[in-house]
Amino acid sequence: SVVIGVDVGTTTSRSIVWNHQGEPIGRASIDSSILHQSEGVVVCDPLLLFENTVKVIRESITDAEVSVFDVRSLGLATFRSSFTMWDRKTGETLCPMILWMDKRSDADCDDKTNSVKSVALRFACSILYKITKKPLFLTASKYKFSSITSTLKVKHIFNNSERIRELYYSGDLMFGTADTWLLWKLTGQNVYCTDYSNASSTGLYDPYALEWSYIVYLLGSGLARNDRMPPLNLYPEVRDTAGDFGYCDESLFGYRIPINAIVGDQQASSFGQCCFYKGDVCLTLGTGGFIKICTGNEALASTHNAYPVVGWKIGDEVILYANTSYDLA
Repeated sequence: SVVIGVDVGTTTSRSIVWNHQGEPIGRASIDSSILHQSEGVVVCDPLLLFENTVKVIRESITDAEVSVFDVRSLGLATFRSSFTMWDRKTGETLCPMILWMDKRSDADCDDKTNSVKSVALRFACSILYKITKKPLFLTASKYKFSSITSTLKVKHIFNNSERIRELYYSGDLMFGTADTWLLWKLTGQNVYCTDYSNASSTGLYDPYALEWSYIVYLLGSGLARNDRMPPLNLYPEVRDTAGDFGYCDESLFGYRIPINAIVGDQQASSFGQCCFYKGDVCLTLGTGGFIKICTGNEALASTHNAYPVVGWKIGDEVILYANTSYDLA
């Protein structure tokens, strides 16, 4: 029996087949097609991303010289803080995959960071932190909107498409990060969810309460009707990082391969480097530079723009990191 690990990165998608001894016996990779449509706009084609994912899985099985019926499980790691939207009924994508490097929300991030609401929140939380020393208030006292996260890019797409809003009100709008989109497609449009690591990397999720953040919704929304954050019920169900994510549709590989893990690529790298314990640090250099400091079971922030994200949740265990990132592209 074998298992498959799939890594869908910003520039490359790859699949590796591992045998029972933990040895890689087959692999395949393909370059991703990033589209720079104009200055500050960085997107890719969601359908091509899915097609490339299926292709590398098939080719890695062939390279391993095993039968698809020998595959016991598949795990999926994807680039983070990127998203698309699509029609639940038709499966039609309504916008490209907006990547984490996209900078079109820079001005809005500055405006919202310097808004009266945000300034007041940071001031109040700085006082509360001095009194209580609770990490939640330290994080809130340093909170700034960033274009690396999905936060205000989601608002931009939602407010600038009448069709997207109509589909939301009819209950047919679906939102997903790369993992959610690929999972929905791999399972034949049957499973719609994400995991804690990917949810917390969007900037839309509260790593303290472990729920989609109403505070971010309030801070990101203005008074004008076309300056509102999407309602929180747009976002998908959040599941444990390791668990039941359904099965690949039989039409893709000739067999219903079980999907048992979904994780953000940076959290996956930390797990792979055994960055399990409080104080462990993982540095990853690629399209971006990422520093992840393990904070154990506690969500912690810093005064130097490191924000708490969930590393993974497996059963009752939640491991968190203080995360900071830089675009090196």
